[in-house]
This record gives sequence, C-alpha cells and structure tokens, in this order.
Amino acid sequence: MSSVTTQIDAPDNPFDLLLRDSSHDPVKVQALYHTHRWTRNSQQKALVLDPAFSGWSLDDVLIKLEGPRRDPTYKDPRQNAIIWARPPESIQDLIAVIQQNLQDAVPSLWIMPRENLHMTTLEIATSLTEQELEDLFIPLQSHLSQIANYTYTHRARLIKPLISYDQAGLALSFLPAAGEGLVQSPRTTEEDRYTYHHLRRDIHQMAIDTGTPVRCRYVAPSAHITIARFLSNDEFMPGDKNGQIDSQKLEGFIKRIDSLNQWLQNTFWPQDFDGSIKPGGEWLVGEERGLDCQKGPVWYGHNHRVMIGQGFLRETSE
Repeated sequence: MSSVTTQIDAPDNPFDLLLRDSSHDPVKVQALYHTHRWTRNSQQKALVLDPAFSGWSLDDVLIKLEGPRRDPTYKDPRQNAIIWARPPESIQDLIAVIQQNLQDAVPSLWIMPRENLHMTTLEIATSLTEQELEDLFIPLQSHLSQIANYTYTHRARLIKPLISYDQAGLALSFLPAAGEGLVQSPRTTEEDRYTYHHLRRDIHQMAIDTGTPVRCRYVAPSAHITIARFLSNDEFMPGDKNGQIDSQKLEGFIKRIDSLNQWLQNTFWPQDFDGSIKPGGEWLVGEERGLDCQKGPVWYGHNHRVMIGQGFLRETSE
C-alpha cells in the first residue's frame, strides 16, 4: 500500500516530534495513530467511491515481477536499506483469512506471500544503486546486531487491527497499545508506556548514531503490513462498460472491506479496557523473530536479509 511520505535528510530524529506533542503518553500516542488511520481511511473511501474514480493505481514494476504478464528477464533496479518487523504466526493466520476473503471478490489481486509479510520500522534509504547501497552500509554493518536484537528487551505492543486501503493496495494496520486488554496477561500497563513509536524513534536514533545518512520517508503515525496490491482493473471494468468503472462492483468490494473491518473490531479488539484479546488481535513486536535488517531490491517483501534478531516467546499468565 502506498503511504503519505515526506523525505527527511537531517540529523534530528523526526519521530521525537510526535512523542513530544503527546508528552510520551501512550493514550495520546494511540489517539494520534487512530486519528491518522481514521482520517486517511475516510479520505481514501471518498476518493474511491467518487464518480470520477477511474480505476486502481497499478504497480508497473510488480506487474513485471509477479503479474500474469511477468517479464522473467526483468530485475528490480531499486536498491534499498530497511529494517522490518516480521509478524508472528497468529498475525499471519489472521492475514491469510483476510487475504482469501479479498481475493474471492477480486481474483486478480496480488496477495503478499506469507513469508514476505513485514512492517517497515525504519527505511534507511531507497532506490539507490548497488554501489551506493554498499557504501551506505559500511558504518552500519558493525551495529546491526544491536539494532536487530533491540526488540528482545524493548517490547512494544500493537492492537486493534483494521484493514486500510488506497488506490494502490490494502494493508492491515494497528494502533500502539495503551494498557487495554491486559487482564489475562503478565504484561503491565507500565510496559505499554514504551510504544511502537518509541521503538521507531530508537531504531532511527541508533542508525544515525552510526554516522549512516538516514533518508526516512515514512514518519507518519502508521503501523501497517501491506497484504495485497492491485495488478488489474479487469474485475471492475467489464467489457460492456467501454473502459468505465462498474460502480456497483466497486461499491460491493468496499462493502466487503467494511464488513471485514466490523468483524475485526467485534472479534479481535478488546470490547472494554479490561477485555481480553484473542490471538491475532495483538502483536508484541519482536515476538518469534527480532528485527529484520535487509538490503537490496526488497520491495514487496523479497528477502535480502543481512541479519535478523533474536525473537521471544509470548509469556502467559498462570
């Protein structure tokens, strides 16, 4: 899924701004993430359902790599340096259910493979040449173990999964936890004071402290995993429509997303502050696998791993 991006190339840590504005209060941090998600979802829904909507934005590179008209000789030239968080099995299982439901409605939808699922914690640089990427990694290389293993001792929790979408694709998004749903958990409310935004801030700081020039595009208050992208408009442009979008089919697809989101809220969100959370409804970042340091043509989750950190198993109350 595409995202609102702002190119930043400065020694200051851009993630500090939100934390200062929220006084590091997890309730306020969650509220800012919620507002961003709700606002963006509302804007995208209005855009897609507008009579002037001319179709989904198709990814030409992905079409060459993965689509039915793939070009086996094509290689993605975009070299990237990135730090990912990999979702645990419970989140992967939930995503698989959602992906199947979406693809039932739109068979041409490209589904992010299970093994490729990831959330971008920090994008260090994107669209470099191979030599530029190698040069960038020189100061970073000896510090990767510290970065990759950071979530073993700094455990941020994400909750309240919801499908988000735009003209390019769909994602499963989360909010930083703020003490909800801990009644049956050994985790404390105090531990939730360390939010996912704090983790993003810390990883960014660790990277720039190595002397690496970080060019961070993603600083918006968003925590999302891309789960699908559009490769075709065929299902929404029947032959008898002369290239026009079938508004009924489009509305039906959006209603399906709305229905899935209602199911997510009813099933996987804590129904009150002390309510329990079903497996798939929360994610301790670093669970099962630590942070995944990647370099190369890693768009779409393609694996070019340099190092992955130590994960941990979820603790349970006795």
